[in-house]
Amino acid sequence: MFKRKKFMALCATTLAGLSALGSFAPMAASADVAKNGDTVVTYEGAPKPAEWGLSMPGTISLTKDGKYQGYPVKYEAGKVSIVTASGTDFEDNTKDYNFKVSGISKYLTDDNKNMILHCIDPEDANPWLYAAVADQGSPEPDKLPSNLNSNKDIISNMIFSSKMTGNKDKPLTRYISFASNPSAKDKNYSNTISWTATEQ
Repeated sequence: MFKRKKFMALCATTLAGLSALGSFAPMAASADVAKNGDTVVTYEGAPKPAEWGLSMPGTISLTKDGKYQGYPVKYEAGKVSIVTASGTDFEDNTKDYNFKVSGISKYLTDDNKNMILHCIDPEDANPWLYAAVADQGSPEPDKLPSNLNSNKDIISNMIFSSKMTGNKDKPLTRYISFASNPSAKDKNYSNTISWTATEQ
């Protein structure tokens, strides 16, 4: 017997300060931007009622200054969380859960590197989009992480584990730091991350 898995998809995180929200769903999902700027996504497929949802930043503005490998970058961190359908912390004391969350950049190079905008002009600065994902439950980073990478897989297949004994010591959150060349901000480059979440 095959277990039916719950799946949701949403285009919701916009980088570099341009705000846009659009959604698509192989089954059914809904999204609402909360007052704090996060986008709470609730799954509406069978079986009902929905047990969990996905919350991610609606917009990330790369406004902080940092250096990566000696070069100046603009960066910011956003929080991705598994939540209840109403947007509160997810917990179920009857069983363990595993969720897989993946983000896909709208703009990629031919060798699958993230870009904040697809660059056509060969004289233009390379607007790479770097990312680093913190461990589940880690606090919000207070500085630019040293393990940034532009490979598209960096924001793919992130596992969130929920225990029936509780998630107090390891909340269902992961902070993702995004960074890019400062010239990208000067030229108002932007990007959208498409997110998917699956109950394993």
